Amino acid sequence: VGAYARGRLEALQDKHLCIGDVRGSGLVFGAEMVLDRDTKAPASAFTDQVINALRHRGIILSKLGRHKNTLKIRPPLPFSTEHVDLLIETLDEVLSSTPLQS
Repeated sequence: VGAYARGRLEALQDKHLCIGDVRGSGLVFGAEMVLDRDTKAPASAFTDQVINALRHRGIILSKLGRHKNTLKIRPPLPFSTEHVDLLIETLDEVLSSTPLQS
């Protein structure tokens, strides 16, 4: 399930330029939100907006990192590929509808 989730998140990275990096291991992974992929300028305020929009849709995530611009995804143990699909589809909707700002 972890490999499936990472693959889905990496595919989302190809679609959304605000995802600067995807990293993690197993079911603990994250997506770094950036203003610009080349400079890796952190998108801290944007990350807050994404987290709040996800929360309003029933998905609880937090953030981590020096600039608090990385979505921390650490799901509960009974997490299936169906849950991954729900997470990624909802994240895709949020990223598509939230304007990127610093």
